[in-house]
Amino acid sequence: MSSPLQSIVALHHIQTDLRVADARLSTVPDDMRELHEAHGVKQAEIDAARADVEAAAKQVREARAALEDARAKLDKYQSQVSQVTNQREYGALLKEIETVKEAIAEAEAQIAEAGERETEAAESLTMLEASFTELDGRYREGMAAWEADKPAVAAHAETLRAEADALREKIPMGPRRLFERLDERLDGSPVAEILLVQANATNRTYHCAACNYRVRPQVVVQVRNSGEILQCDQCKRILFWQEPPVEVEAEA
Repeated sequence: MSSPLQSIVALHHIQTDLRVADARLSTVPDDMRELHEAHGVKQAEIDAARADVEAAAKQVREARAALEDARAKLDKYQSQVSQVTNQREYGALLKEIETVKEAIAEAEAQIAEAGERETEAAESLTMLEASFTELDGRYREGMAAWEADKPAVAAHAETLRAEADALREKIPMGPRRLFERLDERLDGSPVAEILLVQANATNRTYHCAACNYRVRPQVVVQVRNSGEILQCDQCKRILFWQEPPVEVEAEA
């Protein structure tokens, strides 16, 4: 039967793997991140160019509507010239005609200016869309592969979740609460391995793998031999001892 310390270390490893799996399900995979960012930048450029085309086209439509309205007023005023009966009416009508002609000239200038902007924006949009084709194809292919991989990752995550729940039940309340507090406070890093950093015939020196603080030999003995749940004096992580792998000598 495993000790509470062994269960805690095993739970930590499972929770670490679970966080990786959940991150894969909720965020873009690392091997897709650069492509995702490049795709987003290029898509934003295309959206901006498309917005410029639409804004210029709207200005052209509005200017043409204003031009049609001004021309209709001009035709109306010009038809009234023969109907005036005195110089005052004639002068007022000429002033209206002059105002409408200025409006026509302004609308024609706006149409030309907005039309030029629309043409330039449309050309820019065409170039951006052409250069986007290859990138978009690679991005869609990568995203499709990611989506296809998700069910397996989700199933693995559920397995890990079940294993974590089972391990929590094996850990006594006190050590489990300590582990959970440290896990939350230390951002998923509640345990630390004891490392043997120096060994000779007369002396052995141990450090905490997380903060590099020296671990007292007595603590090492208690953790290694008895599986006691003890914390690093510096970072307060739960310490554990990992037996080094046995080296197999090659046959001569």
